[in-house]
This record gives sequence, structure tokens and C-alpha cells, in this order.
Amino acid sequence: MTGYSTDSLHRRQVPQRRSSIPPVARSRRNWTLPTVLVPVLAAIAGFGGAYSYIWVPVTLVLYAATAYLLWPKPSGNGTLAWHPILLPMFAFGVLVSVQWLLRLSVYPAASLTETIKLAAAGCTFYLTLNALRLPGAQRQVARVLWLFCGLLAAEAIFQLFSANGRIYWFHDASYGTPVGPFVYHNHFGGCMDLLLPPAIAFALEDNGHHCTWADRARRGLLPALGLAAVVLSLSRGAILAISLEAALALILFWRQFTATRNARIATIVVSLALLGFMLLGNARGMVARFHHLAHNKINHFTLRIKVAQSAWAIFRQHPWLGTGFGTFAVEYPRYKYWDNNQRVLDAHDDYIQALSETGLAGAFCVLSFAGIWLWDFRKHCSEITMKAPLRISFHIAAAGFLFHSIGDFEFHSFADALLFYVVLGAALAVSRVPPKASAAEAFNNEAVKAHPLIPGI
Repeated sequence: MTGYSTDSLHRRQVPQRRSSIPPVARSRRNWTLPTVLVPVLAAIAGFGGAYSYIWVPVTLVLYAATAYLLWPKPSGNGTLAWHPILLPMFAFGVLVSVQWLLRLSVYPAASLTETIKLAAAGCTFYLTLNALRLPGAQRQVARVLWLFCGLLAAEAIFQLFSANGRIYWFHDASYGTPVGPFVYHNHFGGCMDLLLPPAIAFALEDNGHHCTWADRARRGLLPALGLAAVVLSLSRGAILAISLEAALALILFWRQFTATRNARIATIVVSLALLGFMLLGNARGMVARFHHLAHNKINHFTLRIKVAQSAWAIFRQHPWLGTGFGTFAVEYPRYKYWDNNQRVLDAHDDYIQALSETGLAGAFCVLSFAGIWLWDFRKHCSEITMKAPLRISFHIAAAGFLFHSIGDFEFHSFADALLFYVVLGAALAVSRVPPKASAAEAFNNEAVKAHPLIPGI
């Protein structure tokens, strides 16, 4: 009998287009994504990484993951990610390391501790930058942050009404203003600044699978809980940062929101629903917090101004290299403009504190970092669609967090700093999409689908 057997026909191989990412690099990056997300979310859940028994093991895991990514492999490392923003980040890391190594810091031990944490943040960013090069990885991160946002908000709300100043109902944090796993309510607010934009974008995204507004409403319940938790936390900085994020979203997505009558109606309904969830929180208490600023000469705002003036005085005495990374608490008593009988550990303004600790050299690195990020943000604004809102949502989250850091020490929360670099890495990561198949390959693939048993195709 002549011809081909069925088994031999099924064994015929058809040339398939290959990804431009080597298999070793692909598998390593697939492994990298959970390796960076798990320790970062564990740091948030672990009291915001405030204690050494949390941040030390998290740091070691991030160091080990980065070492594995960079370690030479027999089959090659593939192409590692690169972005210009790594240059000012590396320069800042070299600066603070030199401060410690050459004993230019007034308190080398504090500088060493903060440098170790800074390196962990850098590892987080680089791991994220590499992990999110595969198509669809951004959506995976957004899905995880969407789910974590809802869980964190639900825990925080339940805890606020039942734990009486304790975190997880057993850890006494009554000395602070605990909300969720954080000892300080503004650090919880900073965490929500980063979680809410990608969570809302994931909830509203048109994923192309016959997504209805009812589906989006169900997904929107989790970020709505997050908004209610922020209001209950009484974090004025978080409310202002989220307001800025909302304004940015409206400006950037205005054409999409108003393209059709249904889009306009949906935008109004979603906005009212989110506002309603915010009002379910302690809206009266939040209004009272802002009222206190307007009707009291001595308030948290004026105290922050006094502390900022002290930080500026430190900078004027040490203009070039500062006093050393992480040394503000040591130097502040010599320069304080106001004595309220409280120990001040941070300047409540990350930028003026960085200026006092690292001088003009550090300021140059920070401004370069901000400039490169803004350039990238502006470039990605041309990609805005309701079918692909995730990258812009990560940029918006980063913008809100950077704004919040003007009035609080958000980067001095270890967990918040790590989450910021996850969000920033997700915003800046460049997806390596496989090249399109040639015309001959496309014809062959279509023919195989239509006639799977024809030999020679």
C-alpha cells in the first residue's frame, strides 16, 4: 500500500516562528516575576518592613534573585534589560556607598543600614524591569496588585473597627497611628497611592473577552474598598495624592471617557460609585483633619515647615555631599527651629531630606532620575487606549507617590519603597514581542490548520 500513515503525518514538523527571547532568558524571567512580587508583598504584610526581622530576610531574597539573574550561565544569560534611568540610580548608589566607605558620613552605621535597604530597592527595580519583558506580564502584575489592594483594604477596615490600636489584633502599635499592617497611617496611604491606579485600570480594562460593564463593576469592588480604607485612615497626604492621580487619569483618558454617549454615562456612573465608597468611610473625620490645618496656627503643616527649614540649614552647612545618607535624625537636634519635645526621625519631605543628606551631588542624581522618568511618561502618553491602560496607570501611581513624598517620608517606609520600584519597573519595562512571521510561514501555518494531514506542508 502506498501513501503515508496517519502517525507519520502527525509527526511532520512545521517550522514555527520563534521568540526573539532565548529560552533560558524566558524561563528565568518567568521565574523572576513571583520572586520579586512575593517578597515585596510579604514586606507590606509584615508591618510594612518596619522591623529588621522583616526587612533583612526580604533584602536577602532580593539580593539572591538579582545575583541569579546576573550570574553567567553556560548557555548564556540572554539579553538583560536596560533603561537610561538605571544611570542616575547607579550614580546615587555609588554616592551613598562612598559616603560610608570613606567615612564622609557623620554616622556611618546609619548610612550603611540605609544603603543596604537602597540596594534592595534597586534590585527590586531591576528584577521587575527584566520580569516584565514578556507580553502579558504587565497584566499579571496588575491582577496581583488589584487582588492585594482589595485584601489589604478589607483587613485595614476590619482592623480599624475591632483591633483597638493593634496590628493583626496582637501587635501593640498604639504608640503610632496604625492602619492595616503599617504603624503609620500615611505609609498605608502611600501604599494605596501605588495600588489603586493599576487596580482601577485592571478593573476597567477592555480585555477583549466580551467584557461588560457589569464585569467591570464586580472587579471595581476591590479598588472601591481601597478608597474607603484611605478615607478611614485619615491620611490627608494620601487623599491629595489620589486626587492628583484622578486628575491625571481624567486628563490623559479624556478622549476615551467622552468618545461615545455610553462611555460618558459609564464614566459618570463609575466616578459617582467610587466617590460613594469614599463617603462610606469617615468622610467627616477627613474633613475635620483639613479644617484643623486652616484654623490652627500650630498644626502638622507648620511643624513640617519648621523641620524643612532645619533640613535646609543642614544642607547649607554641607552643600556638596551632605551629612551622609540616613543621618538626618542625628543632625536635626543641632539645627532645629522648633522644639515640641518630640524626637524627629525624618523630615516629612523626602526631597529636602535627601538634599541635606547627599548634597548637590545627590540632588543631581534625583533630578536626572525624575527627568528621565518624565520623558518616558510623556512618550507613553501617545499609547493611551481603554484596551491598554495599564502602563499609564503605573506611571500615574508613581506620580501620586512622588507627590505624596513632598509632605511625608514615604520612601523611608521600606515596603512602600519596594512597591514603588515594582510599579516604576512595570511602567518602564519594554516588552520583547516576537517578530511577525514571514508571508511563507503564515501561509504554511494557515494551510496546516485547514489540512492537518497533508504531507509536505
